[in-house]
Amino acid sequence: MLGELDLLAAEVGQGEVSDATIRDRRAVIADWLTQPDNPIFARVAVNRIWAEVMGQGIVDPVDDFPLANPPSNARLLDALANDFVESGYDIRRLEKTILRAPFAGVLGMRRVSPGDYVAAVVMAR
Repeated sequence: MLGELDLLAAEVGQGEVSDATIRDRRAVIADWLTQPDNPIFARVAVNRIWAEVMGQGIVDPVDDFPLANPPSNARLLDALANDFVESGYDIRRLEKTILRAPFAGVLGMRRVSPGDYVAAVVMAR
């Protein structure tokens, strides 16, 4: 992977860059980001979508993902991120998973903490 990035960097340094090279560079970066062994991309994406739907991220603030700011529910974040990766990064499926929670219709668009989500799922069983 690093070799491909080095080649692209060398091409960029040699003058004009064609549209094909730009697309290739973007494809290399996209492939690197979405590798199944790179959990950060899926976790950040899931957290952002969760925040859009529920009003607050599992990691809050949404843009603050260091070790000093752990998720309020790591198991939930990991489960959603794993499902997101397994689905081929299907955003619609992720949104449906979040919205199909037993309490989603009752809560409407009010802010929901990840703990409330888990409690509602457990109570629905």
